Amino acid sequence: MKNSESTTAPSKNLNQWVGYLKVGHKIGLGYGLAIFVAILGTTTGFVIGDSYHNEALEREEKSLNAYRLVNDLQTKVLLIRLDWLELPIVLDKPQLVKKQSVAIQQHQSEFKQLWVKFKSEFDRIEEEKEESILRENDSARQLFKTYSQFSDLYLKQVEELINNLNLDNIQATQLETTKTKLTKFSNTESSRNLEYFARDLLSLSEEMYEEYEKAEAEFAVAQRLRLKIFFISAVLSVLIGILLAILTSRAISKPLQAVTNVAQKTTQEANFDLQAPVTTSDETGKLATSLNQLIARVKQLLIEKEQKSEQLQKANEKLITTQKQMVAQEKLASLGSLTAGIAHEIRNPLNFVNNFAQLSVELIQELLEEIAEKVRNLDKDTVESLTDTLSILETNVSKIEHHGQRAEKIVSNMLLHARSGGHKWESSNLNQLVEETVNLAYHGMRAKDSSFNLTIDNDYDETVGEIEVVTQDISRAFLNIISNACYAIQQKLKQQGNEFTPMLKVRTKNLEQQVEIRIRDNGSGMTREVRDRIFEHFFTTKPTGEGTGLGLSLTYDIIVQQHQGSLEVESEVDIYTEFIISLPKNKSAN
Repeated sequence: MKNSESTTAPSKNLNQWVGYLKVGHKIGLGYGLAIFVAILGTTTGFVIGDSYHNEALEREEKSLNAYRLVNDLQTKVLLIRLDWLELPIVLDKPQLVKKQSVAIQQHQSEFKQLWVKFKSEFDRIEEEKEESILRENDSARQLFKTYSQFSDLYLKQVEELINNLNLDNIQATQLETTKTKLTKFSNTESSRNLEYFARDLLSLSEEMYEEYEKAEAEFAVAQRLRLKIFFISAVLSVLIGILLAILTSRAISKPLQAVTNVAQKTTQEANFDLQAPVTTSDETGKLATSLNQLIARVKQLLIEKEQKSEQLQKANEKLITTQKQMVAQEKLASLGSLTAGIAHEIRNPLNFVNNFAQLSVELIQELLEEIAEKVRNLDKDTVESLTDTLSILETNVSKIEHHGQRAEKIVSNMLLHARSGGHKWESSNLNQLVEETVNLAYHGMRAKDSSFNLTIDNDYDETVGEIEVVTQDISRAFLNIISNACYAIQQKLKQQGNEFTPMLKVRTKNLEQQVEIRIRDNGSGMTREVRDRIFEHFFTTKPTGEGTGLGLSLTYDIIVQQHQGSLEVESEVDIYTEFIISLPKNKSAN
């Protein structure tokens, strides 16, 4: 029992000490321990793996050096043997003899250096007790014992022979004697031992190469082992670091969780009477205090919000009333523009009516006078003159009838757009409706600017037929779009003058259950920013006094909301603007 209490006390003291730490200190302590463990473990693994790696690398290098030394010895022995075999052949050629003599001395000198190095390996190992590949090899030790005295003796014999032969100043009479001596020396026991030495060096070279391959394989294994040790130590270090980080996170998250629960419960239940428990004096305790203050503040703001909600409702109702008034003003503005155009167009046909009527009266008077004078004696010319006069009279009367019908048509359209009907759905001929609206918009623009002209390109699909619409409203929508097209053309015409050819293209197309209307002008066009906002209420690009910004927004409401159609616009600055309208054929399709 005492042991349990003694174990629990330090743990409790540690928890209390951690609890007094600030959150930043807790995080720093946790991550510091995690990083320290990770670095320590990784470094330890690296040192252990590196020791294996360096040991294998050192043995590989020693094996390679031993192989090279033995191989070089073998090469020099073979070169020396070959030099003595070639020397008798070139004795009759002084230049070659001198060259061969130099080669023999050079090869023997190099062999002597290599043999000294070979012997020093054994002498140094015995003195310093260092590890050596040659010392560990039985064949190398045997070769060293067997040929240690022979090599020195052979080199000494070769030097004496060269000095006796005097190869640099050999005479022609001495050639045969010299060849005999060389042949005799080649058959001596020393020369034969040299061949045995070369053979044993070859065997030792092969063994050294096998030893090198073995060391190389051990080095590869050591490298893999090094990586495994490093990886395992790194993984273990990271896992321990993660464990420490988790423990630190829990020490921080527990008090935070209590605060979070109160915050979530407050938002979910909208209960602003709750209070978070303050259990610590660190940042978490300050956070809990701040949350309690925030809850109290939100409660106060909700009370103020309810008080201001009624004020906002009243302001919204007033805004809706104002918007309705402005929509009505837009309608009146459209009707005013329409009425001006119609008045102008009525004046032209009525002038024709008056002029031709007056001329007809004069002609009739002349006819009556002529008939009165020559009623009894009418000759052929008189009859022809009378006939021509009557023909002219007939033509004039026909023109009077034509322009009178035109005036009647304009007046009818004026009444159609000016009448405040009850949004009655009815079947209307779409092509005729579009044609009439195009003419009204065009002549309305001409009433404002008599110099305004444009080419109208109509392409009406005859299979469209009649569709069910609120004629008054859909005509107003078409009129707003076409009037804006005329305005854009007029603005571009003012900028470019006679170089610009105004054109308005109007297309209708039958799409089975729907019809499509495309209205395209080559006016000033729109930027992307303007195109994205043209259907917003009160947005306009026209100068102050020329537009209210409600025309296209009203058009959008009529086509999309009232008739359940679609309205899209495509445009490029200074090139074109095209409105694409789709309408259901029948009201039941809405």
